[in-house]
Parts: sequence; C-alpha cells; structure tokens
Amino acid sequence: NLLKCAMSDRRIGMVTPLATNISNLQNVEINFKDFDDMQKKATEYNVSNPRLWHERLRLITIATLFKRECIDMVGQFDYGFFHDFVDDDITFRVRRAGYKAILCKDTFVHHEHDLFKEKNLNEYAKSLEKGKTNFREKYFGIDAWDDVNNYEIAMMSMVNPEEKRGSTEPQILGIDVLCGTPILELKNRLRMVDIFNAKLSAFTSEAKYYIDLKTICDGEVFVDRPEYLIEYLGGYRFDFIIIGSPINFYREPYKVLNDALLLLKKEGHLFLKLRNAYDIRTFFNILGNVNQGEGKPVYQISIEDLNNHLARIGYCIKDLKVEHYELNENIKGTVKSVIQKSGISPNVEEAFIRTTVRDYIIDITKLIS
Repeated sequence: NLLKCAMSDRRIGMVTPLATNISNLQNVEINFKDFDDMQKKATEYNVSNPRLWHERLRLITIATLFKRECIDMVGQFDYGFFHDFVDDDITFRVRRAGYKAILCKDTFVHHEHDLFKEKNLNEYAKSLEKGKTNFREKYFGIDAWDDVNNYEIAMMSMVNPEEKRGSTEPQILGIDVLCGTPILELKNRLRMVDIFNAKLSAFTSEAKYYIDLKTICDGEVFVDRPEYLIEYLGGYRFDFIIIGSPINFYREPYKVLNDALLLLKKEGHLFLKLRNAYDIRTFFNILGNVNQGEGKPVYQISIEDLNNHLARIGYCIKDLKVEHYELNENIKGTVKSVIQKSGISPNVEEAFIRTTVRDYIIDITKLIS
C-alpha cells in the first residue's frame, strides 16, 4: 500500500502508515486478541484507497518509507536533535526540498510501545522542552507543535464534502493559518469525494510562515498586514476561506471579515473563530482575581453582535460549534460558586456554560434571497 501511494506522484517523498500507540492524529485502534488475529484484521483494513492518502506538514516516522532520491536530497535523520524532534525535522526538510509527506490512512501497523512504562517522565519532559527550543532556533521561530498541530477538528467537522462532489479544482484560501494545517486538512477532506485537485492559497501576517505555506500551496502566498488583503487577492474568488486567528484578535475585525467575504464565491463557505470575550478569564479579571489575557487584545464582539452584522450585509451563520476550556471538577465547582456569589446571573448553570466557552467556531455563507 505504501508503495502504491509513493509511486502515484513523483512529488511524494515520504509515506507513513497509521499505527497504534502514536500521537499526531496518526493513531488507529485495531482491537485484536493475539498475533494471528492482528494479521487477519490488518488484512481486512489494509486495502489501498487513494482517498485516504492525506498530505501532512508533520509526520511521526513509524514504518515510514522514503524515496531514495528524496533522502539523497535532504540527507539522513539529524541526530543533533533530541529523539522526539527528529521526526519533525525530517518532515520539514522533505517538504522544503519540494516533496510531499503523506499519511496513508489505508494502512495499519502495530506499534508496540508504552511511553509511560519506558521513560522517566521528568527526563522526558526536559527532553521535549530542549527539543522544541532547538527546533525553533533552527527554523527561525517556527514551533514544531504549536504552529503545526492546529488541526481545527471542530471546524473540519462542519465541512460537507458532498456539496462539492464533481467540482473542478475548488479554490481554498487560508488567512493566518500558521504553517497551513487547516487548509491542508480541508483539502484532505475533499479527497473523500474524489476531489484530488483542490488548490490552496494563503495570506499570512507573519513572514516566518511563508516558506512552509509555499510547500503546500499551488496558488498564491502573500505576506502583509491584514488590511491589505483585498489589494493582493481582490481579483480572486474562493470556494472555502479559513481565518485561523480569532476574528476579534484583529485591530479592525469587521474590515477583515468584510474583506474575506468579498473574496468568497456565491455558494462558498467562510470558516472562522470568535474568541469569547466574556469567558472565564475575563470574568475573574473583572473580579480582580487574575491577570487576564494572552498577550493580544480581544475586542468585545458577542456572537449576537456578529450575527446581526452578518445579516445587515447579506450573510448568515450556517453552523456553529463551541470549544470549551478544559477544567477539572475542582475548578468547575469554584467557578460556579463564584458566579453564584457574585449575583452576575440568576441562572448559574447557563452563566457557567457561557463563561467556559473559549471559542465559537462558525461557518458563514451568503443568505439565500
């Protein structure tokens, strides 16, 4: 199966199967009782399917197959890195040399590995931190995890590939999507309905992402301030646009929103996040308990405000999901107690749910007239 994928495109440099006991969304659960049962289930699972050949920015190299010409070009694994970042480094080098890195979701191998039994966790944590630092230094500020692992699972679950079945070269634009994982994941989802030629373009406010965006984009990649979005892309129209940074992180959020909508095709989708400006951090900050903030100003735009603005300009929220802060039971109890004592709302449970929302994930489309 790996060979079929690798030989399907001269640009493919490395292919990796799914595995058990692995991170980076490369895990697959194949429940088997013994070796023979594993072989039987692997035979049933491992059926070649090009729809399941997903391009990735970063891969963990379990049973990875490399093309000889690719290795000759980029070199062997760099053992100057700590073990846990050798994978990240080789994938970055493969892509930056002009090759694709593919996760073959039609192929399973069993990875016999138990991290917590095999490693001293304190030493492991130190190794990870040192490895991340080394990686950032080599790649001029790119973080192997923070800048690549933005898979936007909730957002991707809102995409209905069937809407585009039969489409010819759908156009996808990513705005401030870091190294580009969300637009690549959207392209991968379209493969499920036999769309193999979606075209990616990108606009980023940070120059450090330019090189990696170029490795996955067939279309244009621009770097500038967001207020110049139309100047660069005004002549283009897109089937899908993803804004990776919460819309209310921008200095002029409604301008960025309106400009993005101008670039959207009539039946296109704009996916974005709205940071909850009335969340738990803000709540405790108002009470004087913590120093709220993530280093960026969050403009006070409620979901109701956004919805009203969209209606005025002829658009609507087609779908909405929420991502909550992860809180343990003790913190949940404390928050509910503070809400109740503060008298901020007569409905404690409703106020609690609202304050624990981190981001609203929104699918915007044009109103049907």
